[in-house]
Amino acid sequence: IARRFNLSPAELLQLNHLPSGGSVRVGQELLLRAAEAGAAPVAATPVAARPAAAETTVAPKVNPTAPAQIATVTAATPAEKREEVAETRSPTHASELVKRTTDLGIAAPIGNSGTDKYLALHKTAPVGTIMQVKNQMNGQSVYVRVIGPLPDTGENENILVRLSPRAVQKLGTSDAKFRVETSYVP
Repeated sequence: IARRFNLSPAELLQLNHLPSGGSVRVGQELLLRAAEAGAAPVAATPVAARPAAAETTVAPKVNPTAPAQIATVTAATPAEKREEVAETRSPTHASELVKRTTDLGIAAPIGNSGTDKYLALHKTAPVGTIMQVKNQMNGQSVYVRVIGPLPDTGENENILVRLSPRAVQKLGTSDAKFRVETSYVP
């Protein structure tokens, strides 16, 4: 910003009482001594020069100051427009747009699975969902892909999710059934 208005960074920091890091917030107004000093005479000069605009000798004197004023106004206006655009993008976190589904329940390994992938069968999650499964006993977690729905059989009556043997190993448990917390974006 300082270079854009022909100021040294130290002058900009001093004029605006900014911290030594020079951090500026979006929408913050800054004082520019060079712009203020140039703006006052420019405002006075065009008023006096407009009635005398018919004279060709005065016109060259007015033109050098007018582009400087236009450049300053043009430089400030796009910055203000960018700030307005930034303000219209209201969601700042993905969690404001997308809700995560979290379930607590019992997990068990998938029987007869010879894969080294992290896979799961879940009661309600759509096929293809990547979900985080956290072992509530030791805090270990693993990300798994849902490859299908958990069938409604007597064997799966109280089971929330079935995991591949590799995923169960990653969770650090040797129990046949254990408590887990699943978290996913539907």
